[in-house]
Amino acid sequence: MKRPFSIVLITRDKDSNRELHIKYETETSHPRIEILKFFLKYFFRLKFKA
Repeated sequence: MKRPFSIVLITRDKDSNRELHIKYETETSHPRIEILKFFLKYFFRLKFKA
């Protein structure tokens, strides 16, 4: 049985000082796998500054 699944990631852009809202929505029967896929995908998308 598939259920709706949604994640919202909110970060702040240091250059423009604006909030970035990244929304991820899907229907799944395995939410743990979807959480892992989301964080792997967006972890490498974020830019880290020292």
